[in-house]
Amino acid sequence: MVVVTTVQHGEDGFREMKAWLPEAPVKLPFSAGDVPLRYAPSRGLLVIATSMGSPHAAASVMALGTDARFDLTKAYLLVAAIAGVDPQAGSLGSAAWIGEVIDGDARARWRRLIWWASRW
Repeated sequence: MVVVTTVQHGEDGFREMKAWLPEAPVKLPFSAGDVPLRYAPSRGLLVIATSMGSPHAAASVMALGTDARFDLTKAYLLVAAIAGVDPQAGSLGSAAWIGEVIDGDARARWRRLIWWASRW
């Protein structure tokens, strides 16, 4: 099982990854990430923090998939993220399934570019 978390600040973690730290106590170096991977060999659990945004997640997961230390051919991936839910609409621990992904990072970059180009 590979748990993919998105927000991670500092090696000891908080937000999405923090809940998984006691379950995966072994730190493994991961040069493609901001923080080490966390691992529980007896449980077959690996936790990765990708940082926010599609480009970071894609690069981190690709780097993990090509890492020779791991055989992920039969692994399940669980994305554990905040889903940006309004606290008035969803409770702590609620689950969210989506039909579409909107890349807010790319949208914001295009908006800035269009605004800048319209000034000329």
